[in-house]
Amino acid sequence: MKNTKKSWDSSWEKIFQKQSWGKYPPEELVRFVARNFYAKKSSDVKILDLGCGPGACSWYLAREGFSTTGIDGSKTAISQAKILFKKEKMEGTFHVMDFINLNFLDQSFDAVIDINAIQHNPIEKVPEILDEVKRVLKSGGMLFSIIIGNGTTNESLFKKKGFIHFYKISEIKKIFKEFEIISIEKSDRTENNQKEKITHWMVTCRKR
Repeated sequence: MKNTKKSWDSSWEKIFQKQSWGKYPPEELVRFVARNFYAKKSSDVKILDLGCGPGACSWYLAREGFSTTGIDGSKTAISQAKILFKKEKMEGTFHVMDFINLNFLDQSFDAVIDINAIQHNPIEKVPEILDEVKRVLKSGGMLFSIIIGNGTTNESLFKKKGFIHFYKISEIKKIFKEFEIISIEKSDRTENNQKEKITHWMVTCRKR
């Protein structure tokens, strides 16, 4: 019987329809991929971009030669990603899909990346999402997440873009406890002439 659970916030469909952003991957993702996969034959490495949006991170992965699959709950975002890949003449597979119900076989991917996507799901559903991530990862597969932290000062600005949870370090350790946590790094940056601070956690895990 097909899993009918849902976690995606449908307000993101309207956001993607009205706003265009995210043309390049974050430096932290490039560093993660370089450290863990550049030494391998890239075409043999299958990576799932969880919450791919219009395809910025998927674009980077495909440009590096990795077998790339992107999913998002937004039809508009997936359409934008497909258009980008067609324009760039790159190979990639994209699906409209809810994180909590991944329609992939067990052990399908060598890595899963989550670039500020899981944070937009209710925290009580995140363990179920990560159970699905763990299921589709191969044995020893890697998970890399960038998640917004509770040190962020301008929370109201982020909350205008649908549901979001600002994570404490204790919550980060708790939700990833079923994985082998390799590292948890923290990044703080400022905006608006240092009047606002944005905190992110960068979490690297491995499937046990």
